[in-house]
Order: sequence, then structure tokens, then C-alpha cells
Amino acid sequence: MYDPEMLDNLADSGRSMVALDLGTQRTGVALADPPKWIALPLTTLHAVDFARLFTLLVPLLEERNCGALVLGLPLLADGSKGDQALWAEKFQRYFAWRNATPCFWQDERYTSEAVADGARTLGLRAASRHNGKDAGEASLILADFLATLGIR
Repeated sequence: MYDPEMLDNLADSGRSMVALDLGTQRTGVALADPPKWIALPLTTLHAVDFARLFTLLVPLLEERNCGALVLGLPLLADGSKGDQALWAEKFQRYFAWRNATPCFWQDERYTSEAVADGARTLGLRAASRHNGKDAGEASLILADFLATLGIR
């Protein structure tokens, strides 16, 4: 599935890994840098179409020296693909046609609930819970992906 040497190759070249929680209005972005590979929320991009999202994303990937992009795949609870997953796959094809950064998928079925639960546990009000939510979800997507590579 994934190249087990990918992290070593990225670390040797000083390249980071970026994850996206794709949305039709907002896209959360998270980052992990070598050598510790800790997934951290970075920002939220506001774009309603592929072209605008691509335009915002590419400079960020270049600035962060991104060597791999992890995309959250919003599967339905039963594991099937709904409209959001199909939209995400369409964006990945759009991105890959225009950029050589390798892309990987990570199941993100329960990231929204996990971020909301964590914010409630911390006692954050609804408005505060919403700020940074998308980037928080992207960081969970990236942490889950890193866990599949043996990084906890």
C-alpha cells in the first residue's frame, strides 16, 4: 500500500508531509516535518472550486517543502463512497494532472466527530470550536496516516 521507506526518503531530503481535509467551501491543512513527524494543524483554505483551491494550495506546498500530500477520503459509515468522497477523488485527479507531488488517501470517516468531541471536552464554546476545526481534522487525518506508517 505505502512505501515503508517513504518517511526515510522524505526525512533525508528534508521534505514535509501535508494533509488536507477537503471541503467544498473550506479545506483544512495540517503539516508534519521530519524527524519527529508530529501532525499539527496549519491553516484553513477558503475555496469553492478546484482551480481556486489549487491556486491557494500550490504555494503553500512549495513554502512548506512538501514531499507528500495526504488526502482525507470521506467515506460513508458503511465504507462506501458518497458525493463527498467522489468530489475528493475528482480533486485528486485535478491536482495530480497539474502537480507531481505524490498523493495518498486516508480514511477520515470519524475525524469531524473526534475534533468536535475534543473541543467539547476542553469546554470550548461553539464559535471557538468552529475556528480551526478543518485544520484540526486535517491533523487527525495526517496522524492516522502516520500511524499506518508506524509513527505514533
